[in-house]
Amino acid sequence: MSYVRTSGNITEQVTYQQQADVNFNQAGAVQNTWYTVLNTLNGRLEYIRVGCTVANETVEFRATIDGTIKLGANNCNFGSLYEILPDLAAINNLNFDGTATNYLAYRGLAGILEGHRVLIEVRKTTNAGASALVCTMIHHKRVN
Repeated sequence: MSYVRTSGNITEQVTYQQQADVNFNQAGAVQNTWYTVLNTLNGRLEYIRVGCTVANETVEFRATIDGTIKLGANNCNFGSLYEILPDLAAINNLNFDGTATNYLAYRGLAGILEGHRVLIEVRKTTNAGASALVCTMIHHKRVN
């Protein structure tokens, strides 16, 4: 996919190539341990869902984009995945959608979560049981 970006008097053609979907699953996740889901250069995130495999587990999501950290947290229900949405009022935070979803829906993260260095991590901050952390993601890589 290609985009034309204009900033002031500068216009450039930017091309992104869709990468293989990320389907992260960390069995036996340890409380308060960050797990890397994606670590890439020139990345652009399109869609992210995060969850866990036991009830009443608090899951945190951290995106580090070119050194800027964006965080989100949610209490997860068994087997549910939650969409990550940008919090435009507090640009360094991310919101979990409060409704569990079991389908793929485009949320328009692209442009908000993109950068030269993109690091995506998840962790659980409670210990409700032998929980796996899960994360699914669609992302692109800039090719020019």
